[in-house]
Amino acid sequence: NLHVWNYRPYIGIGAGAHGRINNKSNAYLATQGIKLPRDFMQSIQGGQQGLSVEELLTPDEMAVENLIMALRTNQGLDISAFEQRCGLPLKSCLNTPEYE
Repeated sequence: NLHVWNYRPYIGIGAGAHGRINNKSNAYLATQGIKLPRDFMQSIQGGQQGLSVEELLTPDEMAVENLIMALRTNQGLDISAFEQRCGLPLKSCLNTPEYE
C-alpha cells in the first residue's frame, strides 16, 4: 500500500486490477483489468492484455491522485517529488486564495 500511497508506478495483474505505469514522458498510464475473471482469462488466452481501461492521465489528473494518496501517509506530500512527477507547481493545484 505504501508504494501506491507514495504515488509510485505499479502494475495491476488480474481481473479488475488497477495499475499506474510511467511512460517515456513521465506521465502515468492508468490501466484496469477486465472485471469478470472468465472474460479476463478469455482475453489473455486470446493473446490480448486483459485490459478494459488504458488511459493516459493528464497532469491535473495525476496531481489529484497524488494529493489524495499523500493524505493516507504519515509523511504527507513531498512537494518537490509532486511537482517533478506532475509537471505542475503545487500552488496551481490548490483551490485557496493566495496570501501575500
